[in-house]
Amino acid sequence: MAVVLAGVVGGLVSGAAVAGPASGTATAATTGAVPGPVLLIGTSGVRWSDVSAEATPALWRLSRTAGLAVASTRGVEPTGCPVDGWLTVSAGTKAAAARAGGTCAALDEPVDGAVPGWAADRTALASQQYDAKAGALGEVLRDAGVPAAAVGPGAAVALAGADGRVVGRYQAVPSSAQQVTGVVREALRSARVVVVDAGAVRAGSPDASASTRSAQLTAVDSVVGAALDAADPGTTVLVASLTDSGSPDLQLVAATGPAPDGGRYDGAMLRSGATRQTGLVQTADVPATVLAALGARDRSAGLVGSTIGRTPGPSTADARLARLLDVQREALAITRVSGTFNAVLLVLVVAFVAVAGLLLRGDRRPSRPVRRTLQVAGPVVALLPVSSFLVALVPWWRAGAPALALGAAALGWAVLLAVPALAGPWRRIVLGTAAAVAAVTAGVLLADAVLGSPLTVDTPMGGHRLLGARFYGWSNQAFALAATAGMVLAVVVADLLVRRGRRWAGVAAVAVLGLVVLVVDGTPGLGSDAGGPVALLLMFGLLAVVVSGRRVRWRTVLLGLGAGVLVVGTLMVLDYLRPPAERTHLGRFVATLLQGGLWTVLARKESANLHVLGDWRVLVLLVGAVALGWLALVRHARRRGRRLRDTDLGGLVPRVPLLRAGLAAWGAAMVVGFLMNDSGIIIPAIGIALLAPLLLAAVARLRDGDRNADGRSEDGRNEDGPDVRAADPGPAVSG
Repeated sequence: MAVVLAGVVGGLVSGAAVAGPASGTATAATTGAVPGPVLLIGTSGVRWSDVSAEATPALWRLSRTAGLAVASTRGVEPTGCPVDGWLTVSAGTKAAAARAGGTCAALDEPVDGAVPGWAADRTALASQQYDAKAGALGEVLRDAGVPAAAVGPGAAVALAGADGRVVGRYQAVPSSAQQVTGVVREALRSARVVVVDAGAVRAGSPDASASTRSAQLTAVDSVVGAALDAADPGTTVLVASLTDSGSPDLQLVAATGPAPDGGRYDGAMLRSGATRQTGLVQTADVPATVLAALGARDRSAGLVGSTIGRTPGPSTADARLARLLDVQREALAITRVSGTFNAVLLVLVVAFVAVAGLLLRGDRRPSRPVRRTLQVAGPVVALLPVSSFLVALVPWWRAGAPALALGAAALGWAVLLAVPALAGPWRRIVLGTAAAVAAVTAGVLLADAVLGSPLTVDTPMGGHRLLGARFYGWSNQAFALAATAGMVLAVVVADLLVRRGRRWAGVAAVAVLGLVVLVVDGTPGLGSDAGGPVALLLMFGLLAVVVSGRRVRWRTVLLGLGAGVLVVGTLMVLDYLRPPAERTHLGRFVATLLQGGLWTVLARKESANLHVLGDWRVLVLLVGAVALGWLALVRHARRRGRRLRDTDLGGLVPRVPLLRAGLAAWGAAMVVGFLMNDSGIIIPAIGIALLAPLLLAAVARLRDGDRNADGRSEDGRNEDGPDVRAADPGPAVSG
């Protein structure tokens, strides 16, 4: 990530001349010029599955008319506390209060306008690697001169300034619903933003009675209903469960009244620029939306959330609620089964590589049935990673046994896709089946990015709604698969063109393929990947140089890295120059850099990388696949009385000479990708999961059609047309 910094700085220097003042910086305020009012009703631990006409009548009535969504509330800790949600609203990013012995801190009434425990919470935030600043929302409102009012201790936390004192008026939550309505109605007459703490529903211990939770829901629903009764049709109302409050799950969000874009929230589905998914928002989007509704969004440079907007959805309230309940069920299911699924997938890859490596080691030539089995099993295993994205097209989470349904769906997709890869005319080429698998893998991932990442959310190798890390674009696993598939496809196509004497056509093919993958990977809103373009530009650039017949030297490598940094920096700056609500995480990274939070982001990413580095499943795949596959890909020969290792990759290099250069370029890309991404060790691991089975299956195919002395295979057919061992792509990679 450090090399990207140079590109970002360079892009900022060039962009500053034409951009003028950044759109995320504060401008002069005009007191009283903001629209409104805005009513935020916050709670914790309330899900749409809790809502019914009998148990929660106020929330049920709200679901009939409001715009609806679920919220990903994952914060600093795996599970949240009520105060964490309110601190997240205050800071505009993930935040968690100080916990004594792992116990949630109580939400106490302010004392003389000051929030209790504020100093301890600020100290806790400083150590959480999210650069959260408690009181950010309150300070924006204070600087803009926006009158505010807080009702309840959680609301006091949300509207506190940096000094811990409530910005605006404060009042405790009255004991009766009628009084709550009166207090909120009076607050809306004088304040432009009113925040109400409706209480919380705590998960409690496993032995907690259902009646306890029911009583908590009833209390929350009563306050919500009373506060809603105080709002008129011109009030923008947000009702949000701000944290899971002890039990990981997607939380309830609803909105009514005027939306910041000029329309109305009523009867729509909600979404935000941070998630780009229909019916899904984040807790950090709540303060950003409050400011947008007040006309003060341009002041919120330190708040990372996006404005909650509207998007079309089902026409009836029942259908909208049913969709959200299905999303909630899917999100819970994937978190429970994805770990097992990924572990089984890695075990299958290692098992195939081990068996194939032992059977094909050296010059061994197992029986025909064994060779044919390896040829079929290799592509099926290699297709399992991309099939883990395609399972999103099958409602596996609705099955009685979701884990089995997920595995069956992935295996079914792998077998279905393997049939054309094994049966098509390309099978006559040594790496033809490998190229077909690579084309399918790259095609699925490219289409997914262009279509808005429908296959990424809540799939085993994509982003999970409950984890709240990534909701669109390419994950590290997707990048590794796309890069590996792109290399295999480029090598096969360029080799065919070079063999036919069309060297520059081969260079053009590598360049075009690399450009397509790079553009999709790095474009904000598509792949939205910061570290990937550098690795891709290096890989395809090195391969293009070799195809052209030139020698690769160190300066070539450095030039490729520099070009990659410049491309990434330019994409980041262009994304940053867009309005804050439209930025992806690329532009938000530049904003963080300008605000002095670079080292916080780098520390968080490296911490994640080190954490995944200790994952035994990943390490077993890396070490086991490389060691066992080497048995088949390295032959032993005798030269002048000495036993040498002939690294012809099991006989593949004499027939596809570009493969050696392709693997060298791919290895460089995997190293760069590992260094520049959080959880980066996943990148080479998943790349091997695709590449190793394809190479070993190709070796088995060669052993199945080894030439006899007359140049024909054992079944009498000439293989691969001309002897491709005569093809010379140019000098090998050196340095």
